[in-house]
Amino acid sequence: MIKKWKGRIKFLATKWWAWILVPVACFAVIIAASFISYFSSPPSVQELRDEITDGHDKLEKTKMQLTKAEEELKETKSELKKSKAKANNDKTDSKQDQNNLKDKKELEKKLKASKQELKDTEEKLKKATQKSSKLNKQLAEANDDLQQTDAQLKTAMADAKETKAKLKDTKTELKEAKTKVAAANAKVEEAESKVAKVTAKAKEESEAKSVVVKDEPVKEDKPVASTSSSFTNPYAQLNESTVKAEVKAQAEKDFPDDYMTQDYAVQEQIKSFRYLRDYNITSEVEETQMQKAMNDFPNDYMTAQYAFEEQMKAYKN
Repeated sequence: MIKKWKGRIKFLATKWWAWILVPVACFAVIIAASFISYFSSPPSVQELRDEITDGHDKLEKTKMQLTKAEEELKETKSELKKSKAKANNDKTDSKQDQNNLKDKKELEKKLKASKQELKDTEEKLKKATQKSSKLNKQLAEANDDLQQTDAQLKTAMADAKETKAKLKDTKTELKEAKTKVAAANAKVEEAESKVAKVTAKAKEESEAKSVVVKDEPVKEDKPVASTSSSFTNPYAQLNESTVKAEVKAQAEKDFPDDYMTQDYAVQEQIKSFRYLRDYNITSEVEETQMQKAMNDFPNDYMTAQYAFEEQMKAYKN
């Protein structure tokens, strides 16, 4: 109840006409009391004095109430200012709230965009993970291929090393073969020299026979090649397998532990043997020289072929 009356007083204190009515009301109360006292009974001096005193007291109380009301009015004005200030603050807060609301909407918009971007990022991350898995698989396969290639490379390097060693041995063997071929060439040259001496000797004998009668020079007629089959090739009677075995045995003896030179010597000897064996003898001279080559160089068909060919060249010249 007190709060209710206090609220009403504060309300009246804010109105200007309420302040005008206060002294009027006080004065009216005093007049009314005077009239009532006067008309109700004849007043005495003492009563009048009492009434005046009471009036003064009431007036003082009214003044006090007025002063109190003024103070309350001041308080009310102060509270009103505070209320206005608070209202202004509320307006500011309202504007701030509006700004905050705008910021909130923008934040919500950004949050929505961020969520969408996060979703897109997750999708990209998923694809990247799948791609990474695929790349890891390919990398594992590549590592396997690399390991196989490395193993093959090691094998190839080992083979290359072995081939290099063999090549080195082959070079050494080739060097030895060259040395042996040089020795064989020296042997051939020696045989050629021997054939040349035999040829020179045969030529001297032929010249000695041609100078028998100085008065009657005799023209030496070369025997005419005959188509008769009466001429015999001494090499035709030899068996090639036997010849090959003898030649191989001689090559192994001449070139021990040198299989390249052995094979080369056997091939050349067989080649010369086939030439001599398949040679078509058409004259006595050819038959004689063939037999002579066979007697001079048994089991050496290369030298025999060379000697036979050189003899026939000298004869035809």
